[in-house]
Amino acid sequence: MSTALVLMNVLVPLKVMPGWPTEPFSPLHLILLCVVGPILVLALFSIIAWTPGLLRQRRAGEVAAGLSDDDDVEPSSPQIQS
Repeated sequence: MSTALVLMNVLVPLKVMPGWPTEPFSPLHLILLCVVGPILVLALFSIIAWTPGLLRQRRAGEVAAGLSDDDDVEPSSPQIQS
């Protein structure tokens, strides 16, 4: 449905409310908002989602190569000692 709306906005000029100044319609802005913007947001979310897995793989590789010990790992959250 969103593809149909994008095509409709490209083919049918946007209406301006009476009394308001008309703005020139730029298809480039529409493409940036509807195509490039979502792709960049998806790329950002993908990077955020994959980063912990990549860091785990890197850490496992360092431990396997003997460059680091498992004892060097700091806890991710502080432990409450009673």
